[in-house]
Amino acid sequence: MKATLTRANEIRTVRAYGDEIHVHLGSEVSGGKFTMFTDCTPPQMGPPPHFHTTEDEWWYVLEGKAEFFDGENWIAVAPGGAVFSPMNSLHSFRNVGDTTLKNITSLSPSGFEEFFSESQAVFEQGGEPDMQKLIGIAAKRNIFFPTLVPEFASQQGKATLPPAIVQPEDGKVLHAFGEEVTFLLGAEHTGAKFAMFTELTPPGGGPPPHWHEHEDEWFLVLEGTVSFYIDGQWHEANPGDAVLAPRKQVHTFKNNTSSPTKMLVHATSDNFERFITAAAAEFARPEGPDMGRAVQIAEEHGIHFVEP
Repeated sequence: MKATLTRANEIRTVRAYGDEIHVHLGSEVSGGKFTMFTDCTPPQMGPPPHFHTTEDEWWYVLEGKAEFFDGENWIAVAPGGAVFSPMNSLHSFRNVGDTTLKNITSLSPSGFEEFFSESQAVFEQGGEPDMQKLIGIAAKRNIFFPTLVPEFASQQGKATLPPAIVQPEDGKVLHAFGEEVTFLLGAEHTGAKFAMFTELTPPGGGPPPHWHEHEDEWFLVLEGTVSFYIDGQWHEANPGDAVLAPRKQVHTFKNNTSSPTKMLVHATSDNFERFITAAAAEFARPEGPDMGRAVQIAEEHGIHFVEP
């Protein structure tokens, strides 16, 4: 993988099933590891309950009134909340409001955007879409709709993790290095596969240049303008811009503005969560942090600071 900045005005838009997905990071930049996109769902719409046999999926509710199906119940999730649906778990979502529902969605491994693109071609033919063809496209991508085709229930394997729904107020809030990090999906939800969190950076804040041994990261700017250092250069990133920072590649970010910035961040292991948890304990000391110890904590978790 190569460090990448994807501008909001450059992303690919795919339309099918009444939804629009705006692909910030697809398989072409992630090496097939994951897909991340904004899913825009019109009022009173959403997919039938379904399951994926090869993909884990999560959502961050950005705007609108959402309900998610966890296999048994429909549960309202407010903006700023998150949902995790591991592979083989029956799930769905719907827009129960009167404005467009916007979710940031990520699947691992990647490929969902190709399913959506292939489905778009069916809808572009006009008239009533060929549902059998659409169901076949989904099944080819290991996405099954048992409420539409009951025999598909036999394709469902055993989910190794339960689904998780985390409301905005239930995130784990930690403070370290001047940052406020709120973990919405952590090791307890994902089986240590990944961590998903929001990060608030105060004016002038941001970490020194560094690289990670164990995880790839991506960042989606939600609020403000963030200066990113990737691939040896600085870039200004605005809301809707996404940055991919692969492991072992030097990167950093900085808030050079007069207002806090907010980002949605995904790390491809639970290592970063363990690092921030340990660092937050150091920064919470009444006498203040020992910065030498804080740097040592980073090193112990395979996060290495370098000269700017």
